[in-house]
Amino acid sequence: MLREKVLNKPNVTLLWESSVEEAHGMDKLERIVYQNNRTQRRETLAIQGLFVYVGRIPPQDMFSLALACSDKGYI
Repeated sequence: MLREKVLNKPNVTLLWESSVEEAHGMDKLERIVYQNNRTQRRETLAIQGLFVYVGRIPPQDMFSLALACSDKGYI
C-alpha cells in the first residue's frame, strides 16, 4: 500500500539499489550525489528533500499468535 502511494506521486523520484554518497546545499538541501549499487555509476540530482528508506521490519506481534513466524518475523 505504501509502495503504490509513493510510486503514484509525480514529485517523487525513487532511486532503487542506490546509495547517497554526498549531500550539498547552503541553507537547505539542494542536491545529492548518489551511486547506483549495481552499475557503480555516480550521478548528481537536484532535490528539495530527501527520504532514505532502507527496508521494512515486519510487524511480528500481529501474526505471532496465529501463525508460525521465523526468528526475523516473517511468516
